[in-house]
Amino acid sequence: MQGALSYFASGYTSSVNSQPGLTIGGKMLVFRTQGQTLKAYGYVFATSSDRQVYFEGNYKFFPGHHSPVGAPIAVSSLFDRIPFSPK
Repeated sequence: MQGALSYFASGYTSSVNSQPGLTIGGKMLVFRTQGQTLKAYGYVFATSSDRQVYFEGNYKFFPGHHSPVGAPIAVSSLFDRIPFSPK
């Protein structure tokens, strides 16, 4: 991803079954710059019943997706904006 500068990952303490044979284990965030704008993109990662790893995203339509470069951001608050959270 052009301009990427930070990557974060967080695993669930209990996984989420999204469909038969696919278990979501956590989320990832990627931050990149475009001019003077910092952009955040969210992804989920999962493991299939045949042990293949997949990811889905990019989720970007959430508060905090765009912010000025240099503005403070609580990364943990952005993880809550990505779908497929454990219940």
